[in-house]
Amino acid sequence: MKNKNKNKKKITKADVDDMITMYDKLGVMEKFMALSSGKRLAIASVAVCLVIALIAGIVVVATPDYAAEVSLVEVTTGDVTETISSTGTVVSKSKSVYKIFDGVKVKDVKVALGENVEKGQVLATFDCAEAQTLVEQKKDAYEQAKKTYEDGIKAAKEAKQTLPELEKELAKLEKEIEAAKAAEEAKGEQSAPTEEQNSILERIEAIVENLSNLGVSFDMSSMLGSGSESMTLQLEYVELLAQKATLEAQSNDTVQSVYKTIMDTSKKTYDDYQDTYNKLKDGWKAEKDGIVTTLNIAKGDVFSTQSSGSAGQSIDLNTIMSAMNEGIDVSSLVSSFTASNISTGIVIDNYDDFEIDFTISKYDIPKVKLNQKATVTALDEEFAGKVSYISPTIQSSSGLDLSSIAGSLTGGAASSGGLDAKIKIDKPNSSVIIGLTVDIVIETNSVTGTTVVPLEGIEIDGSSYYVYVYNEDSRTIEKRELEVGISSDTTYQIISGCQVGDKLVKNPTNALVDGSMVKVTG
Repeated sequence: MKNKNKNKKKITKADVDDMITMYDKLGVMEKFMALSSGKRLAIASVAVCLVIALIAGIVVVATPDYAAEVSLVEVTTGDVTETISSTGTVVSKSKSVYKIFDGVKVKDVKVALGENVEKGQVLATFDCAEAQTLVEQKKDAYEQAKKTYEDGIKAAKEAKQTLPELEKELAKLEKEIEAAKAAEEAKGEQSAPTEEQNSILERIEAIVENLSNLGVSFDMSSMLGSGSESMTLQLEYVELLAQKATLEAQSNDTVQSVYKTIMDTSKKTYDDYQDTYNKLKDGWKAEKDGIVTTLNIAKGDVFSTQSSGSAGQSIDLNTIMSAMNEGIDVSSLVSSFTASNISTGIVIDNYDDFEIDFTISKYDIPKVKLNQKATVTALDEEFAGKVSYISPTIQSSSGLDLSSIAGSLTGGAASSGGLDAKIKIDKPNSSVIIGLTVDIVIETNSVTGTTVVPLEGIEIDGSSYYVYVYNEDSRTIEKRELEVGISSDTTYQIISGCQVGDKLVKNPTNALVDGSMVKVTG
């Protein structure tokens, strides 16, 4: 009732005068004026009420009932870059290793463990007065090994030519020994061994021991009961047998291979010592920008590996054959002839070869390619990089995988392995620390000059995408389904469904209905 009274309009004299003027213009004023004043007032009251009602109806029709108040975003042209995010660990692809050997005195060390160094910076200086002698020893050892190898090649060639004649001589001696034994048995000579026979027997035993080193056996029981003549022939036979065994050993391909390996390793050892000596003499300088990760020297020290080594000892055929017959590994044998006392003094992990080790999930494998751009964030500082390596095989997860358990509990996909990959960092600095876990963003795809819609202008329903296009004339919205391309964190590429210039409802809700009138705010 209160609202009803509030909407009533009080009729004033001015209202009546306005009505009179209107009716005068309509040609009915004279008739109206002929009426009594009471009737004229009643008619005027009714007329004013009708006008007010008419105006109210117009206002009601012109002011619709809105579905919602909305703000708008616009479809524009722009660039879209699609990315994937991950984490990885900083590793160094290469290191600069500075070597030192026994007898070198450290004059000064100018860096500390963990210190960042620049290319060309002096790391340490040395007194190498005693070091040259050791280098010369390595040179002599190499030249000896080279001569032994060359002599072995020559001996092997001669042995192959000599062995056939030697075989004939051994066969002839075997017959002579048998004949001599038969003659001695026929005579029935059974006397104690003479001094001459004992001497022959000792010589035979020494040769037989040497034969065993060469892998050849000889039955000493054949000497029992032998007379002087047969024993002398057997000594000659054993000497020829030893000669044959030596020739066979010299012509053995494995022996020649050992000789060559010793020669090659001795050459490398000598070259390493000479190169190390040259760098020590000039002082160590940083080859690249990096960080000191190993420091094994101190000012004033005379460096020593505390290892005696055995490099430079003579190379003996019997030693080689004995080792081979006893099943000693050839590489261990070679090491015994070419031992090196060169050790690591300083190691610099080079910044320009820093990489990030990370894993590409199985869902992102189709997206990630070599040389794609990447951004690495280490200690809140960003670095550019690119994908430098992708493993060809999946690395399956094993054991207790906490991330998989967490993913399953939160509704995410459980991890089941991925591809090992690396990112090469451009221009890293001290913020990039080996072993540090860093954030990675990889640009997997991009388009330029395409139709784009802000993320907040799209309604996503399962695998479908929708927008609500605003019509300024009718103040209504039209729901449209989109075909989208790639997306970034903020925008979507639009293939079809809307066009540049369209205005879309921002942050649409399920309450919006196709065709509804809306009120634009903001």
